[in-house]
Amino acid sequence: MSHLQFAFSLYFILFFYQLSWAQQIIASRPPVIVPLTTDINRRYVIQIEMANTTFPFALSLGTGYSLVAASDCTSCGSEQKYDLNSAPTAPIGSQAVSVLGASASGQVMQENCSMVTDNSSLWHYPEHPMVMVNQSSSLISSGISGILGLGTNRLNGNFSSSTLGGWLSSNAALSNVSFGLSLNPPEISSSDAGQLHWLAPDPSAYQGEVSWKDLITTTSLDSDWVFKMDSWMFNVTDGGSQSRNGGNMTTAVDPYNPNIIFPSDIAHSIHSSINGAVLKTQTSMSSVWSIPCDSRMSLTITVGTHPYMLLEDKLIQSDNGNCTSAIEGWTDNTNDAYLFGATFISSVYLIFTVNSMGHGSLGFAKRGLVSAKGLSPGAITGITLGSLACAGILIVGIMVFGIGRQQRKAHQSMKERSESYIPPFVPNQVDSNKTTHENQVYESYSLPSLPSTPDYHDHSIPSYTTIATPPAYQQQFNTSPQYPHQFTSTTSPYEPISQSPPSSGSPPYPRAGAPRNPIRLGSVIMGDPRLGSVNTRRAGHHKAQHSSSRREPFEQHNLPEIA
Repeated sequence: MSHLQFAFSLYFILFFYQLSWAQQIIASRPPVIVPLTTDINRRYVIQIEMANTTFPFALSLGTGYSLVAASDCTSCGSEQKYDLNSAPTAPIGSQAVSVLGASASGQVMQENCSMVTDNSSLWHYPEHPMVMVNQSSSLISSGISGILGLGTNRLNGNFSSSTLGGWLSSNAALSNVSFGLSLNPPEISSSDAGQLHWLAPDPSAYQGEVSWKDLITTTSLDSDWVFKMDSWMFNVTDGGSQSRNGGNMTTAVDPYNPNIIFPSDIAHSIHSSINGAVLKTQTSMSSVWSIPCDSRMSLTITVGTHPYMLLEDKLIQSDNGNCTSAIEGWTDNTNDAYLFGATFISSVYLIFTVNSMGHGSLGFAKRGLVSAKGLSPGAITGITLGSLACAGILIVGIMVFGIGRQQRKAHQSMKERSESYIPPFVPNQVDSNKTTHENQVYESYSLPSLPSTPDYHDHSIPSYTTIATPPAYQQQFNTSPQYPHQFTSTTSPYEPISQSPPSSGSPPYPRAGAPRNPIRLGSVIMGDPRLGSVNTRRAGHHKAQHSSSRREPFEQHNLPEIA
């Protein structure tokens, strides 16, 4: 597969994958992003609009009811109160609500409510049962006007009166509803305390697997979201460690309380291991310890197989140089349950799921690195198309690079072949513009290796190569009385030279001083004929003759007969 084919295939795979991913995200129910703040008591607050008025409601998982301070409530603090004269309906009953030792009561009316979302739009839930509180015992106090209960009302079995039950009743086609909590650490009067992901969790707000726990019913806690914790371990520097395990520890989660509450005996044991820890206050609900601000400690909570660790930055709460422990103990010594408030919840991502029967489960996951903050389908589509455009640009770059590389390699290969090309030898080519003598081309054969130029003063017999006797004269030489012996010739690298045989009267050797033919019949080549200078010797039985007028270029030696 070429670079071009591979690039196109990769692009189309990415295109269809991201398109299907975007369709799945858009088709799924996106969460309604509801921003949270905190009040002076570090309770998480949602803005609820009723009767054209916005009220600050504290978020609680301990009840499924919603409550608002009525205009006739004298124990409900100083925040905005609901005008009973603006109620759209008459009371349909009365209800008392208790959350973590605090309580309130009043008449129940149906009201058209709306949550204020992150883009200042409203999410409506009409004809919602609302408790018009006329008496409160610490449940509705300064900083809030009411309570938004996101529980299930498991203790009294009135799921339909809860916010979750009411939404499922109006959406009968759905079998369950979910929401997620992504909280920032509880601080006093914070304007950015996290988000409520209403109707669906936000996948970008958590990472990894989710540990699920089924909800249980208990009378030891005024809470609806209760599960069984698996184990915990507390470590303090120079104080050792303590732990509990076994998976049978009743635990509730509720951000309405900012801290973590352990059974009384365990809380006392933990703080006794911290040097300088002192019991500070004791309320009707819990005991609080003062600890040194430089204490080093950790608390690990295990849910399922996933541990979640809290360090001293969350376990120690500082107020003007005075530090208190985020771990408290129940005032009631018989209460063996655990309560994980906002200090723990802000360290994880919680997913709440409940069906139309009020049965649900609670999911724990690690916080995500980046929150999507409620991306709309249009924003998701834009991000997806932008990603596709970037991928397309990248793939086009890969294509251009691959094609250019192939062209460079082809050019280099052609250049190498051109430099190493040797044209073939074509024998006997005739040029019509040349003479017959110029067109005479000899057949090309490999010449035998010849010895170096012999030392002519050495009387040893060197190796010679003889000139082939022309076939036209072979018989004449064999029968001539002057040449009684038949010559055995080797293959000549040259075509025979046309010349007449010697006459019977010619002497076997030229006289001294006479011009000599460089190549004579019956002669042998001395030296290398490829060098252009060829010396010949006459083969015969005669001794060398020396001329008195001219010395021969080489001394003559008797040569043996050539068989």
